[in-house]
Amino acid sequence: MASVQHYKSMLPREITVIATKTSDGFFAEVKELPHCHTQAKTFHELVEMVNDAVLTYFDVPERYKGKLGLVYLPERIVKELKRLELQKACQELGKEIIASKSTFLATRFQH
Repeated sequence: MASVQHYKSMLPREITVIATKTSDGFFAEVKELPHCHTQAKTFHELVEMVNDAVLTYFDVPERYKGKLGLVYLPERIVKELKRLELQKACQELGKEIIASKSTFLATRFQH
């Protein structure tokens, strides 16, 4: 019997989704997975449907879908989530420094 790790290792780290606006909503296909496509009425629903289509493509059982910890999101949303995560981490670090009056080594960050 396959485990959560087995299914997690099968799934691609990134996917390219080609989304098209239609008269009924959206149509999307996953470029790397032949015949993997879906449709939805709203963009939010499309993100959910793409995730479901990929999990279905790899025949992931229902009982594992919520346990994989993987969600495919549009790149701009991932970037914003990473930015917010970094911002939150900096705020927490700032609180720790203020609370403990610690010293820290500053390194220039290039982007």
